Amino acid sequence: MKIQPELVSLRERYKDKPADLMMETRKIYEKYGVKPMAMFTIALLQMPIFMGMYSLFITHGATMSSFLIPWVLTFAESDPWHVLPIAAASLACLTSFLPLSPSVGTTVSNRQRILTALLMVPFFLLILWKAPVALCLYWIAGSMFGLLERLFYRTVWGQSLLNRKMRVQA
Repeated sequence: MKIQPELVSLRERYKDKPADLMMETRKIYEKYGVKPMAMFTIALLQMPIFMGMYSLFITHGATMSSFLIPWVLTFAESDPWHVLPIAAASLACLTSFLPLSPSVGTTVSNRQRILTALLMVPFFLLILWKAPVALCLYWIAGSMFGLLERLFYRTVWGQSLLNRKMRVQA
């Protein structure tokens, strides 16, 4: 599943015709089963959970004491040293740098991956800078799970599982 060479040749061929380039790129994505909007769908599905947790920890977080983070008294407070927002943004950036597997990584150029990662850091910092500690922990846990998942799919077992899924879809 190496569509990167096809995408590069399309960019060269349709350099002056952006509408045709988009149409042909869409055809190649359909051919290989790539869904570029899937990333946004996942983020949109998480937003109600995130907003619900935000309101929960703002209203009831003062009663939850924090033993995990010694410099914060309750989960409703924001991190005064901003360690957790920076950690959450860094993990999200690291996760976006690492493609799901080497074969899937060929669908997105390195420049696009770097740009996405660099745009995510200020976005997460903006959202989590004054957010309750509990939300930062939620985001860190989700990013850690995503990172471990991506690292798993780089192992022999993960590759065999991923290849099995690809064969079933084809």
